Amino acid sequence: MDNTTFKERAVAEILNEKFYPVKFDAESSQPVQFSGRVYTNPNPEGRRSTHKLTHELLGRKTSYPSYVLYDENNLKLTILKGYMTKDNFLPVMEYIGNNIYLNQKWEAYMESKQSE
Repeated sequence: MDNTTFKERAVAEILNEKFYPVKFDAESSQPVQFSGRVYTNPNPEGRRSTHKLTHELLGRKTSYPSYVLYDENNLKLTILKGYMTKDNFLPVMEYIGNNIYLNQKWEAYMESKQSE
């Protein structure tokens, strides 16, 4: 997605305006501090060893790529899994980035977008 979706102007704009994007290597060997805890890779020299932060973020259901969205209070809102085109990714970013999710269900939001 780095070479496609994230290069789309509308996607880049909303990510930069409404989010704090962080790219994380799920097999990183470096310790990471997140939400007051330090996470490590249990086998940093091992091949394909998954970092414990990956398990925390994805609930042990690892899938690459994955995107975890949090609100400003560090509450996990959703996990998006797999490659997404601009047409699939942008509506989710608008829905969450503009706080529409606080007042409208996803299905109703998508229905309203299709009628535009």
